[in-house]
Amino acid sequence: MYCRNCGHENPKHVRLCVECGADFQMSTDKVDNQVPKVIKTTFASCLINLLSYSILLVLILSTIAFVAGFSCVIEIPKPPESGFPEKILNIWIDLEKKQDEKCTGTGYGDDLSRSTTKKDIQDLVDSKNENSEAICEDPKIIFEPENGLIGSTFIINLEDFSANDLIEACWYFPDQTLINCADLKANERGFIQTKFWSEPDDPTGVYSIKAIGKCSQAEKDFEVLPNPND
Repeated sequence: MYCRNCGHENPKHVRLCVECGADFQMSTDKVDNQVPKVIKTTFASCLINLLSYSILLVLILSTIAFVAGFSCVIEIPKPPESGFPEKILNIWIDLEKKQDEKCTGTGYGDDLSRSTTKKDIQDLVDSKNENSEAICEDPKIIFEPENGLIGSTFIINLEDFSANDLIEACWYFPDQTLINCADLKANERGFIQTKFWSEPDDPTGVYSIKAIGKCSQAEKDFEVLPNPND
């Protein structure tokens, strides 16, 4: 039997080394005791790697959502009243408010939002209609697409308004109930682009948009279709 302590080759089945007296049984126990430690270290290392990758994935997804939200590509949903820690809810509310300020005129980040009293908005529209001057341009509204499934995003092009015109655009449900209004400003060519998002719980049917400038106005119908899978 080979002695790990002095290197002497001993006869088989001896307990002690003939040369140095080392106990072969104690050497075996030390080796056996080290095996679980290696296993524990390996498991801990895998667990740490898994947690690291999970945190990295969350950071990447959070960054993508943050950039998309503040690029007005996706709408940050309204925060719930409860169900999350207070600190998370406060951050959520702050981000949602900042997106409203950033995305004014894109269809959801407007001073006149769905939470605004509909009667106040309608009074504002009626007042502007009464005081508007004769039409001095022949503007038009073009939808892309002109109809889409519930939950679709509609790209809206307002064309041929007066240069740098201040336009008030208002959207209406199929029953002509006011949804929302937005203040838009055309460029030097009388053009402005905005968007409209249909919510999953909105009714289907023919919607409309009315756009009123300083001395010109236009309106257009578009259709929200039911989802065939519902």
